[in-house]
Amino acid sequence: MGERIEVLEKSVLAIDAEIKAVGQAITAGFKKTDTNFEQIVKEIASIHRDLDRLNKKVDDLKGDTHDGFEDVGMKLENLTDEIVKIGKVTGYDETFENLKGLN
Repeated sequence: MGERIEVLEKSVLAIDAEIKAVGQAITAGFKKTDTNFEQIVKEIASIHRDLDRLNKKVDDLKGDTHDGFEDVGMKLENLTDEIVKIGKVTGYDETFENLKGLN
């Protein structure tokens, strides 16, 4: 009977060791999952920051482009006015009117 008890004790110890090993493996798996999840959250936050930065750049470009075209339009109007003035002074206003008709 003592021999059977020893066999049972060894079996219980082996089962206990296996349960502890499984518990450690599960714990390690959860730690790795937590680490991976934290890394994914950080990467998503980084992507959102980059996207916000790109959206701001696009918005800035839209504003700059619109403002730039307004400036060009103003400069062209001023240039046209100046050419008309020069034409009147030099007598080339008829030639300038003919050239405007080519557009």
